[in-house]
Order: sequence, then structure tokens, then C-alpha cells
Amino acid sequence: MATSQKNTVLLVGLLVIVVLAALYYYVILPKSDYVDALQKTVETMKSELATTEAEIATFEDKLLTPSEAARLEKQVPLNRDVAEILRDLEDIEMLTRSRIEAINFSEHEAPLVERKLGLTETSEEELAAKLANEEVAEEDPLYQEILADAPQGLQIVTYQVELLTPDYKTLRTFIREVEGLTRIVKVDMIKISQPGEEVKFEEVVDYTVSAPLQLTTFFYNE
Repeated sequence: MATSQKNTVLLVGLLVIVVLAALYYYVILPKSDYVDALQKTVETMKSELATTEAEIATFEDKLLTPSEAARLEKQVPLNRDVAEILRDLEDIEMLTRSRIEAINFSEHEAPLVERKLGLTETSEEELAAKLANEEVAEEDPLYQEILADAPQGLQIVTYQVELLTPDYKTLRTFIREVEGLTRIVKVDMIKISQPGEEVKFEEVVDYTVSAPLQLTTFFYNE
């Protein structure tokens, strides 16, 4: 009788062990693996989220603020805005005591790269060379690279200005004022009719320097 009870206890114990083992291998262990897989998935998603947030932050840094957008629109407006250029030239004419005899303008459809125009202000050396009626070679690889990446909507308007000034100093001032405008204006060409003698003016302005100018402005046609 005692032996039979011991055998029953052993069998029950073995059965419990087998059931527990089965529960572990067929229930607990798979769920544990599933939890591990979920944790790895969560970690991967966290990493991807961090990368995406970093990319969004970088993109937002590149976005223009309203003030920056307004400044750029003044430099390169969304239309030709010829009237504003004419007003600016008239103001500079009065400021420098020069005289504009005529202004003609035309819009060019040619690719910007082929025109090889510069966006930067004329340097002292370039200005001196132009005023001496010398040709200035334009060598600006960086600028040419910028031109190659220029948006398709960027267009140009060229102005031919017949200018008379009392002397060369006034001509320099006129050019500086033009290139100092908020809107980007490039002085492409200066042809100077040099007089035999430079005449200074007192009460009556003696316009002794004739300087046809070619000016170029830019606008973005969306």
C-alpha cells in the first residue's frame, strides 16, 4: 500500500514536471522570444524616428525666415519692376549731379550661363580698369558653378543708359550707388568718351564725361 502511494506521488510529480516543461517550451519561451523581437523592433523604430527628426530639423534650418524671404525678394523680385529701377536711377542722378540722356531696356531669354554675368559688386581693380577703358577678364569658377545651378525661372533685364557726368569721380560715385541698391544690379559694360581735358564745375555743371552703361537686373518668373 505504501509503495503504491509512493508510485502515485512520483507519477504526479513527473506529470507536473512534464506539464511545466511543456508550458515553458510551448508557451513561455515563444512569448519571451516574441517580446525580445518586439523590443528590437521598438529600438529600431526609435532609431529611425531619431534620424527622421534630425532630417526634419536640418530641413527646417534651411527654410527661410519671413524676413530673409522678404530681403531676397527685394534683391531678386518676382517681376521686372522696371519702374522701381527707373526711380532709383533718377534718385542717383540727382544725388551725383549727373545727367541721364536716355534709357533703353530689353528682356533676354538666353540661358544665363551663356551670358556670363556676375552677381557681385565691381571691385576697385575692375572699376579702375573699366574707367581706363580696358577689358577685364572675368574668371570666377565659383560664380560659373552658381550659374549652372540657377533656377529655370531666373530671368534678366538689360538697361542701356546714356550717362553724362562732370568728372570721373562722379562717375565712380554713380556706379557705386547703382551697385549699392537693394536690388541686385550688375554693371556689365562702361564705354567712356574721354575728353582732352577734365573740366571741373562750379555753379554750372559742365558734363564732360560721356559714359554709356549697360546694367543688368534679375527677376524670378515663377
